[in-house]
Amino acid sequence: MGDIHINSFKSVQIEILAQNTKVLISLATGFLCNYKERIYLVTNWHVVAGKNSETKCLLHHSGAIPGFFNLKFQAGTDHTESTLKPTTLAFQIPLYDKSDVRLWHEHPEYASKIDVVVLDVTNNLPKDKLLENSISVISYDLIKEIEKNELGVTDNVFIIGYINLNRAPNNYPIYKSASIASEPNIVDPEFPVFYVDGKTKSGMSGSPVVKKHGMKVTNDNGGFRFTEGKVRLVGVYSGREKQGTDEYEAELGIVWKFNESVLPILESI
Repeated sequence: MGDIHINSFKSVQIEILAQNTKVLISLATGFLCNYKERIYLVTNWHVVAGKNSETKCLLHHSGAIPGFFNLKFQAGTDHTESTLKPTTLAFQIPLYDKSDVRLWHEHPEYASKIDVVVLDVTNNLPKDKLLENSISVISYDLIKEIEKNELGVTDNVFIIGYINLNRAPNNYPIYKSASIASEPNIVDPEFPVFYVDGKTKSGMSGSPVVKKHGMKVTNDNGGFRFTEGKVRLVGVYSGREKQGTDEYEAELGIVWKFNESVLPILESI
């Protein structure tokens, strides 16, 4: 299978806008995947629906329902030998068509029980050369070959997403490390998740979760293969199991396994 460098995972910042007023109601994260020559945004069900995926209660205190996303990409311009000035590129996509039918795709069997969706954004992408060079799209052909059983308890992973900071060094995503806190290879088909132990922040829902490998040498058809510094896309982050109140209290984040959650959605379209 192929390998993906960690810089390939350019998460997309999502500004969630209210359906009726287009007022900003929340922030989230997503990333892009290519399938059958179409480009899909991957994020959480609770991000597009504005509801808790288990209780179906509205998340925003005002009762506002998401109707649009502003997708914000980060591009580098004015490149010199030592500096790269970040530039933000943005465009808007609807979550419902003119008949108020949802535009996102859910899991074909478990629907919103699995807190992951994909949204076709192919026709929404503006023809902007700088934007085209800034967008990172993960290939389905690469994703579907992700090795199974490559994860283990206590392995370190990275959650690559955006958080709401009053002051940040730039507009690029945060690479938040966490350790796998539950057995990742024995999961319920209706709930294909594993937990990670790490203090994540609001706004990171929908982030890609990757595992970085150190030096590894494997036998490949009689030859040797080196995988130093490679990363694997292993799941989609969807928030914390609960909000900790003590700074020393363990916070368990939920990660939906990619093969079991996203791939069935793409293959059902």
